[in-house]
Amino acid sequence: SAQIILNRYLGKEQSDRHTLMEVFRAHNEKCRALSGISLAPGTVIRYETSLRLTEAFLRTTYKKEDCYLDEITHQFVEDYDFYLRTVRRCCHNTTTKYLLNFKKIIRIALAKGWMKKDPFAQVHFHFEPVEREFLEKQELKVLLNKEITITRLAQVRGIFCFCCLTGLPPGRTGVPSSNRLRKTRREARLSSKTDGLEKRLLPRPVHFHCAVPEPVLLRSPASASAPARQMRRG
Repeated sequence: SAQIILNRYLGKEQSDRHTLMEVFRAHNEKCRALSGISLAPGTVIRYETSLRLTEAFLRTTYKKEDCYLDEITHQFVEDYDFYLRTVRRCCHNTTTKYLLNFKKIIRIALAKGWMKKDPFAQVHFHFEPVEREFLEKQELKVLLNKEITITRLAQVRGIFCFCCLTGLPPGRTGVPSSNRLRKTRREARLSSKTDGLEKRLLPRPVHFHCAVPEPVLLRSPASASAPARQMRRG
């Protein structure tokens, strides 16, 4: 920023001082590199949004583009909270989420020894319970019949109405991430291997080959006594 350039020109810069935007951008670059590996793409987008909000907050409240980490105090956190609630019109839970994202950046700076005091030391977060309202039949009918010319919004409307009518959770309608696909493929390969192993472990059917005895001809008593009489005569 212009203030940092001025401090360098006047010789007031300290080499061991780091700025908030420096740490924030470095963190987001790592998040982008880990997107689809160990971080969900939605998490990366959330931190990018937090970075833009922090930049806008600094320009609006402090009239500068960046600040040193040791300039972030408890008052800074309170001003950021006030900015999110008033200027950005964020609700309580949304404000809490953005402050938690900002707190992670501060914790990184504290872990590296770039800050001596934790501005969140006396700050406690909590989320308010949210009661979601359900659309009535007439409201859902109006939404279904509304003409939407933007393709993206029409697709969102279709997915939302489909979830309302079928009870399918919205989280299961999105395109799976690359790591989810890899996991599914691994599970499929493991399942096929397991099935093959089970087939090999199952005992094979044993076929017993038994010789069938020849039928025994039973003679009548009269026919049986004839040879005996001939032997007595002889």
